[in-house]
Amino acid sequence: MRTRIHLLVALSVAACSNSGSGSTVPGSGGSPGTGGSAPPGSGGSAGSAAPDAATIAPGDSSSPEDAAPLPNGGQEYQGIVNLVDPALVAQIEAVLASSSSTGDYSPVTQAFYALYPDEYDFLYLFLDHQPTTAESDATFVVANRPAIPGTGIDTPTALTRFGSRGRLKGVAGFQGTSSADSLPALAHETMHYWGNYLDPALGFGREKDYDYGPHWGLTGVYGQLGGFDPSSVVCLVPDGAKPPDCTLDPDRNEIDYETSAFTPGTNTFLGLVYAPLELYLMGLVPVSELPTSFPVVIDGRFDGTVATIAFMVGTGIGQIATSDIVSRHGSRAPAADSDKHFTAAFVLVTSTPAATDMLDRYVYYQQVWGAEVTSLNGWMSFGYHTGNRANMTTHIGRRRTSADPAPVQ
Repeated sequence: MRTRIHLLVALSVAACSNSGSGSTVPGSGGSPGTGGSAPPGSGGSAGSAAPDAATIAPGDSSSPEDAAPLPNGGQEYQGIVNLVDPALVAQIEAVLASSSSTGDYSPVTQAFYALYPDEYDFLYLFLDHQPTTAESDATFVVANRPAIPGTGIDTPTALTRFGSRGRLKGVAGFQGTSSADSLPALAHETMHYWGNYLDPALGFGREKDYDYGPHWGLTGVYGQLGGFDPSSVVCLVPDGAKPPDCTLDPDRNEIDYETSAFTPGTNTFLGLVYAPLELYLMGLVPVSELPTSFPVVIDGRFDGTVATIAFMVGTGIGQIATSDIVSRHGSRAPAADSDKHFTAAFVLVTSTPAATDMLDRYVYYQQVWGAEVTSLNGWMSFGYHTGNRANMTTHIGRRRTSADPAPVQ
């Protein structure tokens, strides 16, 4: 019989921060610096290597002659832009180092909008290094978003400080990746535009003594924002039995559960596509495509991950009925066609002009996420994560000219 193992290996559960109201708050994401790559034996994918520099030639700007120039040796390179400014680097580092809601990407986005028109739904800001002060892999901030009935997003957000006149939906900032074959947690951070903002009283995102914020916690959602695979849950005692036929430990008054690898705050390292509940919150599937309920560990506690196995402790497993979600928040209407097609900019922010090998790395990320290339080892596009129900264009566009409205200050 297997014995209970306490946190032999625990994946980070405090590496991503996000907010639904324009400020960053602690949350949970992938392990720091990994960009969401899979730990050995986790069943995830390790990413795919960037092309050799020789296969990517510098791109010519298609901007008109009176386009705003890129300062400090900044450069457009294929589908991305490299902004060069030590102060902007320090600003992103400060946001990633913040454990409260004090971080702000607006100086960086203002610098972007001084150069580019307001034609993007998402801005992805990347460092080329891993700051020693960082508490988060990445943070996401909502800039503009209407109330979305059925999702728990009941209050609209309309922030002008980022420089957008209302087009920009959100901004994500990322540490540099540890290697060229580690994709940043783009799927996870982008999902925070839509979730999880359901009423915590339903049971999502919380365990007995910890709040995972806008993540799935110890529930059977099994998506980008965490949660376990319901089909994999077994009892440790009796060995291999399935709930509810588990034995309560009389000394602790708890039940020990085993599942396939997951964490309560992120499953980016597993390379999962968006879960049905995540697609529902995005307005991409109807409620009829959801399971009738989602299992939740009662009085739960996450007890770590060892290779391909995760451990949970609780007093039982209950159910969150899908009908209760609808009763609490109303029905999520299908997304309009305009809310299925998005445009994003990949912005590499460095203190000095980035070298070709670094530029190549982030061009490859841009190409994968925008479905311009197919990843070889499991990292896939935004469209793939949605089951091709939505898509995202990620190639940097023209620079702004004197004919474009000035950014909002």
